[in-house]
Amino acid sequence: MSAAHRVRLITQELPDELQFRVEHELGWIALAIWPVGFLACEGFARMLPASNHRLPLAIGGLILLVPLFTIRRHLTWKLSVTGKRFAVSGYYDPFAVVIYIPHNFAIPESRVKWMGYGENDRGFYLDCGVWNKECVLPGLTRQQCDTVIAAIARRLPDLAARLINREEVGL
Repeated sequence: MSAAHRVRLITQELPDELQFRVEHELGWIALAIWPVGFLACEGFARMLPASNHRLPLAIGGLILLVPLFTIRRHLTWKLSVTGKRFAVSGYYDPFAVVIYIPHNFAIPESRVKWMGYGENDRGFYLDCGVWNKECVLPGLTRQQCDTVIAAIARRLPDLAARLINREEVGL
């Protein structure tokens, strides 16, 4: 296990579709935050002179250990691209508190207006109209998104020509 969070992009070309898989692996630094928080709460609880504050801090410290045992160290997102649809599957944590919600959906290619890198939240996005941008491969860097776009442009040139701003991507 490495110290930092790692993101791997795997591309697979099948006869009738392109598949992209993004694997997230948490590093030991992210996992060490929870026990450090526990030790800080427990140490602070022991230093307090009043016994009525010790119990809530001790319970809070124990609650901090729960995510250590429930957190997913490996998260995987999959994107399947054909000439007709974009299919996505993966898990996301909307509250960043270790509540994983399955995220499976398909978007017809006719609804997609643009595809590319999301500046604010890193990842590969599909723009499906006003107020509807979907992050289909979260955590990717701009370079990894360019790799995804280049693979789609090579395999599905008509789709790519309609959805890519070529000056932005550098194709």
